[in-house]
Amino acid sequence: MLHKCVFTGRFAMISLLIAFFLIIGTNQSSAQEFCDDETVFWFENFGTGITPSSHPDIIPGSLTYQPSGVLSSEGTYRVINNTQQMPEWHFSADHTPNDIDGKVMVINGQSETFFRHVINLPTGFAPGPYASSLYQMNVNTPGTCAPNPLLPYINFRVEFLNQNGAWVDMQNSPVSSNFVQQSANPTWVLLGGVFNLPPTGAFTVTQIRVTLSNQTSGGCGNDYAIDDIKFASCPSGGPVPVTFERVTANRKGSGVQVNWSTSTEINNDRFEVERSSDGRDWQVIATVKGRGYSNTLATYGIYDAKPEIGRNLYRIRQVDTDGRSSYSITVSVQVKAEGTTVSLLNNPVTSNITLDFLSGSRSNIRVRMVDMSGRLVSTKTLSVQSGAQRLQLDIPSGTASGLYVLQLTDESGQVIFKEKIIKL
Repeated sequence: MLHKCVFTGRFAMISLLIAFFLIIGTNQSSAQEFCDDETVFWFENFGTGITPSSHPDIIPGSLTYQPSGVLSSEGTYRVINNTQQMPEWHFSADHTPNDIDGKVMVINGQSETFFRHVINLPTGFAPGPYASSLYQMNVNTPGTCAPNPLLPYINFRVEFLNQNGAWVDMQNSPVSSNFVQQSANPTWVLLGGVFNLPPTGAFTVTQIRVTLSNQTSGGCGNDYAIDDIKFASCPSGGPVPVTFERVTANRKGSGVQVNWSTSTEINNDRFEVERSSDGRDWQVIATVKGRGYSNTLATYGIYDAKPEIGRNLYRIRQVDTDGRSSYSITVSVQVKAEGTTVSLLNNPVTSNITLDFLSGSRSNIRVRMVDMSGRLVSTKTLSVQSGAQRLQLDIPSGTASGLYVLQLTDESGQVIFKEKIIKL
């Protein structure tokens, strides 16, 4: 993949060094298709060259073109051949593959609708799914605007011109992409959505309009670069919303820890963790918010405090923002209840202690809390039922803050749990 750099006369050696650091410092994705077998109707890569320029699709009265100097003012932009338009921003080439001296639009952002392009097709757009996408980089290096930097948040609106001359949202429009985080290396993130053009009877749609808005207010951190904006057909109906890398389930104390990871997420709203003992009847035991859009490794996990005794099957249902869903592989873990297993859920503690039990039979468990000198602070007997159960133990009022020992014994007097706890 070629990266841009400037070669001019006696400064050629310096430019070669710059090119070297661009190559090793830029994380660029080579994937260019948002949908399989797409037909591209419009693609904006901002051209090539070393001279800054404005752009005709910037909405008048939104962003202000600044041809030179640092982009320190909110709501300013330029189209230029590298992203470092402020000293603390990443120094990176554009995203377009095989693009020498390729340009990119760099923006010191604020909350506004800033970009609009109309695509004309005299032969007409057929009803069905279309995709609009772009690559975006948070140009701030980690630590910029710490501890709470503003993050860019792009909104896509895709409309068609109807027979009455009015612009109408396509189905699923608008779509808001996720916040783009700061990264150690320059990282291009794919953003976008799939939009459906509904049937319009005898009327043929010949114009479609793509509009971009920034949903984050102006301030420290809302700085980004945009490249390779695209509108294309989407015969497949959209990309695979999530690529699962790994799904695991393992015993942890009295429960089961379920972990999973993804390598890509597109339009991903949430994950639903499902459990079954027979593979036929499934129960949702947890819901976890997805990242929306991500092309880097993302890890997730939940703790199932109340598994079934015996075989437990787990799978992850991914739910897209438009309601479509897909499943991960199914994993299993065997839960045996020989005696009683205990897990402490909260430590440090304040006014109570939460304990999870997994027991093969009903039993009485004695709970003792002592201070570090061995003085008994509280004692209680809990009736634990067969299977999984969560119980709460109140700490006596007036108990001083400090370090204590929590000890549980079964009916035979055997210690089944012992751990230091911190009382706040």
